[in-house]
Amino acid sequence: DKTDFGCMVGEVEAVLDDVSEDKSKVEAAKENIRKLVDLISISENNQGDGPSSMTAFGKLEYYMINNHRDNYDAYVKAGAMMN
Repeated sequence: DKTDFGCMVGEVEAVLDDVSEDKSKVEAAKENIRKLVDLISISENNQGDGPSSMTAFGKLEYYMINNHRDNYDAYVKAGAMMN
């Protein structure tokens, strides 16, 4: 997908069975997603020779950080967005 502000976007999701009794499934899925993001991410400090530990931001977070940082910081401080 492509944003109207010029960035390409990829999304990663996990579909889980009922996790009401076993929250470890959620944590395992999050860890698998982090590993996948590390595998496909290339940052300035990492040219594919190891994990990047890059934080995966959503489209809104990315846009706010890069175009309206003061508002983003206010939302994070108010608890409306996670940092």
